[in-house]
Amino acid sequence: MKVKRWIIALAVWILVFAAVLWFESGALKKDGMRFFRFHVSASQAGSVQVFFDRGHGFREEDSVRRRIPANERQNIVILLEPGMYKGFRIDPIDNASSYELSSMEITRASGASDRSFDASAWFSHNSGWRIDDGRIIGGGVSEIADPWHALALEPPLNVVLTGSGFRDSLSAVLEQHGRALILLGLVMLLGPSAGLLGCVAFFFRVLFDPGFYSPDSIDQISQAQIGQFWDQHPVAMALFLQAWLKIGLTIRDLIFVQALVGLLSVQYTAMRVLDWLPNIEKEWRPWLACLLALLLCTPLSPLPWYLNTLWKDTWTAILFVWVGGIALRMVRDLREPGQNPWLMGCRWLGCFALMQSIVDCSAFSIPTIGITGPLIRITWESMSVGPRSRSGSG
Repeated sequence: MKVKRWIIALAVWILVFAAVLWFESGALKKDGMRFFRFHVSASQAGSVQVFFDRGHGFREEDSVRRRIPANERQNIVILLEPGMYKGFRIDPIDNASSYELSSMEITRASGASDRSFDASAWFSHNSGWRIDDGRIIGGGVSEIADPWHALALEPPLNVVLTGSGFRDSLSAVLEQHGRALILLGLVMLLGPSAGLLGCVAFFFRVLFDPGFYSPDSIDQISQAQIGQFWDQHPVAMALFLQAWLKIGLTIRDLIFVQALVGLLSVQYTAMRVLDWLPNIEKEWRPWLACLLALLLCTPLSPLPWYLNTLWKDTWTAILFVWVGGIALRMVRDLREPGQNPWLMGCRWLGCFALMQSIVDCSAFSIPTIGITGPLIRITWESMSVGPRSRSGSG
């Protein structure tokens, strides 16, 4: 049975790795894409034509047309096919209406600007043009026909879809997700249901990358990076972040661990609730608890966004769920025969002391008052009762 579990875990891990490899291959290819973007508006509706000089001058076959409405500024984005580009030419409108051109630039798929072009760098023909606040303004004169604006690229632009090979994709996956994949493999060894939740947490990592950040966490990341701390917020999180970064881990890795621990806390606490329902078979309890965690991961639930937000309140909420699950386990252990009360009490007292100290340092101490009292009482009762025999005789 253990060998079968190892084989299944390995097969699932390989599938996840292959999926991430495929995804990153497309992402790397997308990162090599370039777009020509500019804003245009005209007083009359018409067509804007863009020519590309790909080593043979401006030709009709190397051009793209876009229709624009009247009196509305349009954001024109044109994908540049792989190859060499020596210049651009914009024929702004095919009538005598006035027009404006602005924000001419080369952008990446992410929208970031790769190269921007000043309006004065464009050569203008037959437009009665002028430059005003970075805009080319022309047209509006009936006797002037066929206006256009051309730009020579120095140096020429070479669009190459790099990084689409297997070696580049593998290198990117290992660099960005290597540590997370190792942790996912270890979680899969805990059992199939835990492995499934690990895959969900990994999916969140890819989907929400690079994660969400509260103003508090941004402030504490800054403290950890510069090594200076102030008491506007509890410094425990900033100190932990500093130690985390010093050992070579990233904030993305921390958010993945946070989401994984959060999902496992939901499963663990749900299993402890199911322990009180003897009619449910023991082997089904992990899967029912896993199903509950998966239902809480649906788009209508705030849990996925909450678990992928770096925030000390998220840490506190996750710890409270773990505390609740362990408290249920403690109460049930009190009813089990043959338990050593002092050993059990000391074991859980140490665990809760650690958890409560983390909660008190990372967030607010007021919410812990309501849970600390019952924990101390349960621990005291566990150490006060005498050992119970399995026969039930006292």
